[in-house]
Amino acid sequence: WAKNPHELRKKFLSSIAPHIFGMMDIKDACSLSLFSDWNWGLDPRNVIDRSSIHVLLFGDPGIAKSQIIKDVVYIAPKGKFGQVVNMSRGGLSTVAVQEKGEWFVKSGFFSQADQGVAGLDEIDKVKDPKDLDCLVSVLNDQIQLVSKIGKNDIPFNTRTAVLGAANPKGGHLKASEDIIEQIQSTIPSYIFQRFDLIFAIPDNPDEAKDSIVADTVNERYRTRIINRKNIKREIPVELLQKYILYARTKSLPDIELSAQKLIKEFYLKIRKVSKEYPVIGARQLEDLNRMAIAIARREMSPKVTEDHVKYAIGLMKASQATWSSGDDYGMYNYGRTKSQAEQVNSIRTAIKDICVKESYARIEDIAFTSGMDLIQVEHTIILMEKNKEVYHVAGGYRLPQ
Repeated sequence: WAKNPHELRKKFLSSIAPHIFGMMDIKDACSLSLFSDWNWGLDPRNVIDRSSIHVLLFGDPGIAKSQIIKDVVYIAPKGKFGQVVNMSRGGLSTVAVQEKGEWFVKSGFFSQADQGVAGLDEIDKVKDPKDLDCLVSVLNDQIQLVSKIGKNDIPFNTRTAVLGAANPKGGHLKASEDIIEQIQSTIPSYIFQRFDLIFAIPDNPDEAKDSIVADTVNERYRTRIINRKNIKREIPVELLQKYILYARTKSLPDIELSAQKLIKEFYLKIRKVSKEYPVIGARQLEDLNRMAIAIARREMSPKVTEDHVKYAIGLMKASQATWSSGDDYGMYNYGRTKSQAEQVNSIRTAIKDICVKESYARIEDIAFTSGMDLIQVEHTIILMEKNKEVYHVAGGYRLPQ
């Protein structure tokens, strides 16, 4: 269907959620999950680096986050979509249950999506934040271990690319507040920083865009497109699925030395932004390699070239631009930007100094010792406590032992 890689990408991306106007960077990022399967056939306990590409969409309600994820799951040869609001902890993770004296293992959402794409919506609606802890092993290790009394842990594979969606607390992104702090207040940093790409999506008024969106929605209702299989696409779903499956049969593309050099140059350039607080780490090297390989696989290219790496870097920059500025990729590395990392370090140092003589550090003393604004300290402490970097005692705070 295409004469060159550019035309192929254009047709492929035009076939993903075509009933949703724009948001091409997001559709592009989510589509890479369909080609991130090269380690799915292996025992995850023996895998050094996962292949699955995870994407998080965080933003205002009603901007089609769920619709895009649903469509990618629909296109995937194997996919599963679910909403956290309808799940218990046992629904998310595989658990052992006892009934009438006998033990049974209940398959969870992610193990059911093994070797496929898992779309997880309404992450912000989780009843107990601890219910999300299972995401750490799913996103990072692609496996869940089920403990049963008197037995060894039972492994369940969760080799799945996760596409997640969440709304900010309070319903909408607040332009006057730090976007990363809004993400952290909804999803713990030790979870969201394991996503390869994160997009913060506000619903800002734009007359030209809003006019096209209105026309698109009205046309959908006029033509009565109420079934996903009736959506008009550049490439029919059946052919898309055959293409994806065929692309997966191809050998893993070799990464050209010039492509690896480009990744290294980008990495070193961003690392130079700050020696004290590196705003990019080895995890982002893995992300870029994964994305470049998936982009090459999407084109059935036998090699990962400089063009594929440039494309991957472009996607990473497009993601980063939605929640930060300049070359600050710190959220991927630490779950926070460089400026936030500096604030955390100042607070940590202040607490350590205060607790040399005192049993705990009061907020006011932390602000005085660190030279930070009191409100700034309060906001940062809340996030640090949530990330278990400090703990609260009667009257103040201490660092973990």
